[in-house]
Amino acid sequence: PTRLRSLSPDQFERFTAERLDRMGYNVTLTGATNRKDGGIDLIAVPKLASLGSYVIAGQVKHHRGVQSTGVDAVDRLLAWKDSVLRAGLLVTNTSFTNDAVWKAHKDGNAHFLRLRDFTDLKRWLQDQYGSEEDWREIPDRIELAPGVVIEIPRPRITSVFQDQRALRDASEVKKPSTKRTP
Repeated sequence: PTRLRSLSPDQFERFTAERLDRMGYNVTLTGATNRKDGGIDLIAVPKLASLGSYVIAGQVKHHRGVQSTGVDAVDRLLAWKDSVLRAGLLVTNTSFTNDAVWKAHKDGNAHFLRLRDFTDLKRWLQDQYGSEEDWREIPDRIELAPGVVIEIPRPRITSVFQDQRALRDASEVKKPSTKRTP
């Protein structure tokens, strides 16, 4: 916690952007931390978009002390809920107030907004993505029609290094030769 608190707000935004890049997103920072940006510090889109893409708006809240990120930050990001942005990500190096967590999960806001705090950042620093904690806003099952309940598939839990190794191994599989022999 001390090292994250010692970062400047700009450094913390860059740190968050780098972690999202490692997770498989192209990230654009919106500018200086003291600039009016509509409550959005970064924009992220998946690097691989086989069925189309979506845009994530990120707001990054850095605190030098132990204060928690409050409901005002949640409100600023929720203002973008019904726009071209399909998900909101609010990241802090500390924690969130109870009011912020309550508001983020109220009235279906959890389908848009993801709160990530110091506990999540610790996992990110270890390149651990896709854990059950990352899925906390997603239900285990949905009811499509009366009596038709479908389980939501979960990804296997891996680190970024395991995923990169699997992609490298898959690309090294030899393709059949197309040379013709006489």
